[in-house]
Amino acid sequence: MRKQLLSKFRAEKDKMPPEKRTLVLTHFPRFLSLLEEEIYESNSPIWDPEFRQAPPSHVQQQQGGSSKSSDSDSLAMGLATIAASRKRAVEDESGSGE
Repeated sequence: MRKQLLSKFRAEKDKMPPEKRTLVLTHFPRFLSLLEEEIYESNSPIWDPEFRQAPPSHVQQQQGGSSKSSDSDSLAMGLATIAASRKRAVEDESGSGE
């Protein structure tokens, strides 16, 4: 699936606006890699049905304090939060071996 998405984006890169092209071709592959890691991680928060993360304050401000957000916004925030917590855990593990 990952290869199919990236191939499609590469094939259509000339049709994309420059901002979207940068986002899709630069950041999306990293996002897919992080998502794949989380999917195969047995103790990932994505498997906890009770996990809820409050949006960061800058997102709440952009929404005008509204608690409404689209499903894609919620997914993106959740994955970003998971990626950040995963990165911290890896950094903590590597720091403990010193």
